[in-house]
Amino acid sequence: MKPRSGTMLQLVALAFALLMCDQLLQIHMRNQVDALAREAKALKASIDASIEESEKFGIETARLTVQDKELDERIQRLSQASMKKPEKIRQIPSSMIGTVRLQNFQKNKVVMEGPFCSKLKKKNKDLPLFVFVAGVEGSGHHSLHGIWNSLKKHMAVEQIVFDQKFHSLDINNHASYQYSKVDVEAHKQAMQPIFEQFKQSGGIVVDTQNSYPMGMFAGSLAHPDLLMLNELDGVLFDLRVIVLLRDLTDAAMSAVRRFTTTKDAEYKTPQFQARMMSENLASLNNMLPLLGCEKWMALQFEDFVSNPKQFVGPFARLLGFPKTHFDGAFDSVRKPSAKAYNVQQQAERAILADFFQRQQVLWPLIAAASTT
Repeated sequence: MKPRSGTMLQLVALAFALLMCDQLLQIHMRNQVDALAREAKALKASIDASIEESEKFGIETARLTVQDKELDERIQRLSQASMKKPEKIRQIPSSMIGTVRLQNFQKNKVVMEGPFCSKLKKKNKDLPLFVFVAGVEGSGHHSLHGIWNSLKKHMAVEQIVFDQKFHSLDINNHASYQYSKVDVEAHKQAMQPIFEQFKQSGGIVVDTQNSYPMGMFAGSLAHPDLLMLNELDGVLFDLRVIVLLRDLTDAAMSAVRRFTTTKDAEYKTPQFQARMMSENLASLNNMLPLLGCEKWMALQFEDFVSNPKQFVGPFARLLGFPKTHFDGAFDSVRKPSAKAYNVQQQAERAILADFFQRQQVLWPLIAAASTT
């Protein structure tokens, strides 16, 4: 029996549908295979990149390990060097500062005669006494505060603690750009009111804490001008100068330590401070021989805090007061507590000590005073 034509058409249609399904399935399978191939390729690339990064990390780790080892060795060498006794400071040739014979200079005493002072006598005209404490930042200005407070029992004492206007600093600038004005008349006008007041009262003015440089963020130019003060000696006041000397490495570390809690002062590293101190010491050194005889003394901080009462005589002579004015004035003086330094800080101290040793030719008189 022959199939009907309609049934044949159905069979043909079914066969065609089956064929199409098979082709679609093959296409789908090829797509799936291609997708898996791409995924495998991407995975392989990722694995290769990870392997390459791992190799780089291993190389970097090895390099950092070597650097760390070298740094440890350097710190150990510097630490060992810091434990050695420092070499004897070279004698600075007298030719460095003309006729000044450095070997004859005596610290902790009033400078009485040349060549360390000027013999030119200035007329004082009953002017008020002005005591200026000169020293780089960290020299120990605070150690003298008890003396000035004690003198208040005998006279009026005005203490200039931190006063930019008094020293004619250009306060319109940021502290790092401040400088002492170059016009002597500007200095005279800035200081005159206070000295006119004390000329009447008979008291003294003491500049106790305006260091070289002055205060937070201060640059190397932001310090008192001792030459300007000397110009005004005999005009506004009768000048006396106490130059504070301290182990420079200790002074630098002390100055930096005071600002460690201030984030904005992170620039103030020991090496930055040492370089700034060098500039200021040179400036101060060049001015000292121009001061009048009997008007200044170099005070060694370490000697002072170890035996302060031995300085009653020098202070009385410098300021022209009876020794009895200083009874009990030195009782509050204390040696600073010993500081503990870790290995890295000891290494830093060794670097600073070497730096100051080399730089001292820039301040020969101060260097001689620190070793006599």
